[in-house]
Amino acid sequence: MLIFSADRKLAGILGISKADDGKERSITLGPTVRARGRLVCSELNAKPKWANTMVTPDGFRDRFAQQMGNRAEFDFLLPAGKYSFYSYGSDVEGQKQTATLVAENPNLDLGTIDLKAAAIAKLKGKSAPTW
Repeated sequence: MLIFSADRKLAGILGISKADDGKERSITLGPTVRARGRLVCSELNAKPKWANTMVTPDGFRDRFAQQMGNRAEFDFLLPAGKYSFYSYGSDVEGQKQTATLVAENPNLDLGTIDLKAAAIAKLKGKSAPTW
C-alpha cells in the first residue's frame, strides 16, 4: 500500500500479505519526492507513441504504481527510498533503471531515458527482408 498524508507531503509504503489478515498494522510516513522522466528512442528519432513506466520499491517483488499514455513521460510522487523504474512502449524494448529518492532533493529529474528500438520497428517503411 502507498499511503499519503492529506497534503501529500508525507508518504509511506506498507507491504501486506494474507498472513496479515485481521492484524493491526502501522506505518511511519516520511517526506515525499517527485521523480520525473521522459522516454525517447534515438534509433527511431522519436518518442514512443505509447509508453508505460512502472515502479517497484526496493525489497518488494511487485510493481505498485504505473503511468501510461501517449506523452512518453512519467511523474511519480513517492516516499523517499530506493526504487526500480521499468519503462516500455510501442516500437521500443523495455528498460529498467534504479534511483534513490532522498528528502534533500524533493524533485528528482531522471532525465531522458533512451529506449532501444524493437527489431520489427527498425523495419517499418522498408522492403520486407528476403527469405
